[in-house]
Amino acid sequence: MKKTRINKVIVFLFSCLFLLILRGNFLFARENGLKRYLIEKAVVEYQIRGSQIGAEVMYFDNWGMREVKYKNARRRKVGMENIMTLMKDMIYYTVDLNKKIGTKIPNKLLEALIQEFQAGEAEDLGSAWMKKMGGEKIGTEYVADKLCDIWHVEKLGAKYWMWNWIPLRIKVRTGEELLMITATQVHEDVAIPEDKFKIPEKIYFMEGNLDDVILSRYAAFEKTSAS
Repeated sequence: MKKTRINKVIVFLFSCLFLLILRGNFLFARENGLKRYLIEKAVVEYQIRGSQIGAEVMYFDNWGMREVKYKNARRRKVGMENIMTLMKDMIYYTVDLNKKIGTKIPNKLLEALIQEFQAGEAEDLGSAWMKKMGGEKIGTEYVADKLCDIWHVEKLGAKYWMWNWIPLRIKVRTGEELLMITATQVHEDVAIPEDKFKIPEKIYFMEGNLDDVILSRYAAFEKTSAS
């Protein structure tokens, strides 16, 4: 049980690192014209199945240099979650909107890494980082009427269906658990309301990753209930 949880945490951290690396460094990107996605702005609606059941909506503009996701899903042992993840100004925020708690991760490590790239390599940025994570392109498939490249990252037990470097499907297996996040609709070139990128007031930020905090609180509740 303990080993399984450790494995889950490792996979979660590697996935966060992969996403952060793919997202790159804001200041460097703005100065050199790098693009995270090859679409300027869009809204993507997702369906979540497997170890979590629910839905997620992603909003992004500035070629993906600013992005926010809102997830409403039921997770085993935890129950319903209302999670906001925001990436802007070299900071990655994760906020539990129900519990009013959150975490934020500075992008200092990625600032040094992203400087390996030049402006002319912008369209190759996603591919280069995917390969750096050990990703291998294994085919193509349509998701939400978009032709995606399928990438397999063996050490994460994950597959990513990428369209213009936007993930339209993510499939992650951890032990016996499977999580599938699939885009159902992609709305291109739409205006994104500014308030979508605003963090609510009175959020208590703490160290660590939010997923680990929530699981530790659940474990403490179970222990108290059993005594």
